Amino acid sequence: MQPAPLYEQEEQRLSVLQSKNILGAKSDPRFDKLTVEASQKLKIPMSAVSVIDRDKEVYIGSCGLDAKSGPRNISFCGHALVDIEMLICQDTLKDKRFFDNPYVVGPPFIRFYAGMKLVDRDSGLPMAVFCVKDVKPRIFSPSELATFMELAEKAEDLINQQDRSNQLADQTDKSV
Repeated sequence: MQPAPLYEQEEQRLSVLQSKNILGAKSDPRFDKLTVEASQKLKIPMSAVSVIDRDKEVYIGSCGLDAKSGPRNISFCGHALVDIEMLICQDTLKDKRFFDNPYVVGPPFIRFYAGMKLVDRDSGLPMAVFCVKDVKPRIFSPSELATFMELAEKAEDLINQQDRSNQLADQTDKSV
């Protein structure tokens, strides 16, 4: 297994996440709704929006996953965060990065992964990853890929909105 790499501007990225109050984000019904929509439209059992911290990933929205966080070093989303735009692994058992990953050889037995990084509009740095996972290998059709990308764009819009909501709430708390 190859541990998830760090982003080349990791300290700057973490600083932006901290300043926008996204690192402390909790599960959000808007993201849960989007991940349910992804699972239904793509007929896939697992979906998540994952914020990547220094040592862990935290799901701020998920469908079909029991865990709400996990170690960054074994996360698929940690790999997707540093990919050019998106990461698609059609069969994890055939990928040198993932074939012996604990999430592949043990529960939830992930065999397919697609993840797209979600970028902060102000800094251009990745904040999170929108992903879908399956327990069997698969290949996205062109229409499934278009649906996945459309849902990832919605997730990116939401996370940028959440950032602004967090900033407004923080300002309100300080002024009271």
